[in-house]
Amino acid sequence: MNTLFQDLKFGLRMLAKNPGFTAVAVLVLALGIGANTAIFSLLDQAILRSLSVRDPGRLVVINDGEYRSGWSTSDANEMVYSYPHYTEVRDRIPLFDGVIARAHVPVSIASSGWS
Repeated sequence: MNTLFQDLKFGLRMLAKNPGFTAVAVLVLALGIGANTAIFSLLDQAILRSLSVRDPGRLVVINDGEYRSGWSTSDANEMVYSYPHYTEVRDRIPLFDGVIARAHVPVSIASSGWS
């Protein structure tokens, strides 16, 4: 245990002698840990966790197999539904326990002030 403390003291003295190297090493470690945490969090939500519904096998996607131009989801074979059509399906068809709508909206940000 005594040699462990001596090794730690020696390592800290070497890091204190080279503050530039220490700053770069700490920055690289922080970026690496942050990137791994972010990627694992995304994978955990998207792949590892099961859906938070009672019976995921009963989920369906409503489409008519025909592509129409306009706002659509990422699948080319999903129909574009209007909000009034969504509310009609949600409120008047007792076949479903619940209905949700989703939309893929591409977003880009640009500024002329950045060079």
